[in-house]
Amino acid sequence: MKLNFPYNPALIEKIKTIPTRTWLPDEKAWEVSDEFADLAISHIRGFYPEIANGLSNLAEQTKGTSAALLELGGAASVSDLNDPDTIAYVNDIRNSLSLPYDLFPYQELCVAYMEEVYKEGKGVLIADEMGLGKTIETIAWLSIHKEIRPAMIICPASVKQNWYREIKKWIPDANVQLIRNGKDEFELDKDFYVINYDLIWRMEDIDKVNVESIVFDEVTAIKESKAKRSKTAKVLGRKAKYIIGLSGTPIMNRPIEFYNFLNMISPKQFNNWIYFGTRYCGGRQIRVGKRQIWQFSGATNLDELGKRLKSLMLRRKKSQVLTELPEKRRQNIYLELPSKYRKEYIKTEKDLVWSLEQVKSNRNLQIPDVLAKLGLLRHTIGMAKVDLAGNYIKQVVEGDNKLVVFAHHRDVLDKLEETVRQAKIKYVRADGSTANENRQKYIDIFQEDENCMVFLASSAMGMGVTLTAASNALFVERQWSPALEEQMEDRVHRIGQNNGVLIQYMQVEKTFDEKMAKVIDSKREIMQQVLDSNFENTRVDTEESAIDEVLKSYQ
Repeated sequence: MKLNFPYNPALIEKIKTIPTRTWLPDEKAWEVSDEFADLAISHIRGFYPEIANGLSNLAEQTKGTSAALLELGGAASVSDLNDPDTIAYVNDIRNSLSLPYDLFPYQELCVAYMEEVYKEGKGVLIADEMGLGKTIETIAWLSIHKEIRPAMIICPASVKQNWYREIKKWIPDANVQLIRNGKDEFELDKDFYVINYDLIWRMEDIDKVNVESIVFDEVTAIKESKAKRSKTAKVLGRKAKYIIGLSGTPIMNRPIEFYNFLNMISPKQFNNWIYFGTRYCGGRQIRVGKRQIWQFSGATNLDELGKRLKSLMLRRKKSQVLTELPEKRRQNIYLELPSKYRKEYIKTEKDLVWSLEQVKSNRNLQIPDVLAKLGLLRHTIGMAKVDLAGNYIKQVVEGDNKLVVFAHHRDVLDKLEETVRQAKIKYVRADGSTANENRQKYIDIFQEDENCMVFLASSAMGMGVTLTAASNALFVERQWSPALEEQMEDRVHRIGQNNGVLIQYMQVEKTFDEKMAKVIDSKREIMQQVLDSNFENTRVDTEESAIDEVLKSYQ
């Protein structure tokens, strides 16, 4: 155990009497073996009771971590387990699940881990790396615990629609309410409520809902204690019987961002913000004007923090479960049309329908005019996605993941670039206007600079480009040709890629975007059945027929 305390000659003399004590000059801390931890704490208590209480909590929690949790927390698959009781426990959990689809083995381990934590009456933090399925793992566990419903899912707006869809997919008989805006009222007969962080403090009747459990997706959203969303989250958390937190952000990078959540799920262990900040976040006081304020921007004593979190947090990386993952996975991110674009979208769509009627009536309007209207509709949808795409990009980067972002329209890329720049994320951009001599330079920067997190690209970057530094790609806009999309996907999915690749497509529901996606995905299935197709020849036919099918859906 490491001991941090202010310089005190009398206390230092007492610590020196402890066998095995060691001074760590780089960390400016003493270290004693666990067998002498109680003795060290008793010495410290005579000088600094608050620090001693924190160390006692640490010792108690570390001793109380069950063998099953320790083994489940360090395993990536059932084959990694050695204890027969733990293996039998995982098999029992698997048999208790009644889901319409199978989980990956590592996801079953997560459900078992959550169950073990639940038996101890604590909340839990699932911190699996992005793309491993934290949403599905959580829903799977909730499917076997009707006694803690209704459950409220509080998440970023960009994934709200996804949560709704995934719950309905994995628990088909669940009664789910999606809270779309501040005017919605909570219905009192639901199993699940899905709401985004920006709405929770605006909903006047939220405290009237008898919520038994809460899922905080991306718990760092409540890192600012004074923010309205954080205050509301704490009130809800205190009322709930059980709390689940999800985050792809490595806690060891920025521990202070997790304090509010840890305080909610384990208030006895994490009950002092100053102590947590000074011990695990390199806390120090700095002068701002005439005031002294605390600054917690670092990360210290991480081995110790890791021990404290073994009974609360599970984190696996893609590299740990790579053998279980397919080489490339596609996933849709479902969105609602933002209200500020609704009027423009409706008008543009009506113009398209009117143009089609004119052509059908053999009037003066020609097919090129219809295609122009279709292009305007596609552009409107692209611009409508930018804000949510920007928020999603920031979430991915916070998880220490590099990301390739594809868009079709130049001004959509412009707005995405502005968002990334304002977020102070290091990025590069290459599109059809990028000079050839600069293109490779930008590719090299992204591939070699570990701080360059985002590559903004257009469809012009589809051929002959390697961007394997990322294992995640986001399509903000779709292409008319599935063959072209495959080429773009393969910028990250090619020789040199060491991780499973996650390809995500943003899709605005109940709009032209949904129609286009349905047609393109259907074309992709057909294309994949024709393994010996000449893609260059197939592309033109596919684009023309895809556009034709979308237009027919408006007639």
